[in-house]
Amino acid sequence: MIIKVENVSRSFSRASIDEGFWNSVKSLFHRKKEMVHAVKNVSFSIPKGKIIGLIGANGAGKSTLIKLMTGLITPTSGRITVDSFTPHKKEPAFLRKIGVVLGQKNQLWWDLTPYETFLLHKEIYQISQDEFERSIERLTAALHVEHVVKSPVRNLSLGERMKCELIAALLHSPDILFLDEPTIGLDFIAQKNIRRFLKSYCRERDVTVILTSHYLPDIEELCEHLLILRDGELYYNGSLDGLPGLHDGEYKFLSITFSDKDSLSLLKQYGEIIEEHDHTILLKISRNLFSQALRDIINDCDIIHFEEKHTEIQFLLEEIYKQSEHVGDEKIEKIY
Repeated sequence: MIIKVENVSRSFSRASIDEGFWNSVKSLFHRKKEMVHAVKNVSFSIPKGKIIGLIGANGAGKSTLIKLMTGLITPTSGRITVDSFTPHKKEPAFLRKIGVVLGQKNQLWWDLTPYETFLLHKEIYQISQDEFERSIERLTAALHVEHVVKSPVRNLSLGERMKCELIAALLHSPDILFLDEPTIGLDFIAQKNIRRFLKSYCRERDVTVILTSHYLPDIEELCEHLLILRDGELYYNGSLDGLPGLHDGEYKFLSITFSDKDSLSLLKQYGEIIEEHDHTILLKISRNLFSQALRDIINDCDIIHFEEKHTEIQFLLEEIYKQSEHVGDEKIEKIY
């Protein structure tokens, strides 16, 4: 196993102020503190070359766990090993093994070009000139940002910046990649492009990935295995397809792309159209009629592409999230 987390907990104290004006005044002189248990006795292991989804509601402990595994913070108790290294010791050999992208934090300098940041990383990681030039050429071409890497970061779109953040994290060819909300705030085209790149890159190079995301397509398209946190505890450790209750629902969902709008009226007889985008629709079909409906649709309609969608995953995850102490009606986003 390339990553092993054994009975890990992380607690910290934070200021607590009671409601009311006088309580606020008193807190200036006598600060109350409360103990927060961000991660509680979590254990799991991750094999090499797998893409793992680390998910949960806001406040579930995902980012804390990422920081523990990357050595940014130290466990209160328990033990973490990443490729035989103890992360919080921050040994140079360990730091060369990992790449980190935090969706809400920037490693690119705002007034510099991405290329200038890449040059800084070249020196930090002691990358040879030949290897640096090959990596830049390969990564910028794969992410289609050759034309922007020498423009100031402040002039780039959010999607272009995130692609350059990925390049900065991958420049030294890490064996393990930690991605904390890498597609946050991006439009669905930019998200799709980044997912396509990650899937191809990690498969070719046998890179282990730990991904956190609130976007269901990130989880469905990339992750082979899920770790679900709830209130700091490990709620589920298993495959996406193995989620309890996933196959017990009354309906199944089919995404269909057809060649012309005339097919739309034919599709309505097989189920309920719950989403429509250009020539692609999401059809909700009774589970016991699904197989026959799929055969009829293929025979009767001019279909370009069809794919079963596990939309029920969205509802299962929402129910898990709602059981958290910290959220009410938080939703995981579904984008088709």
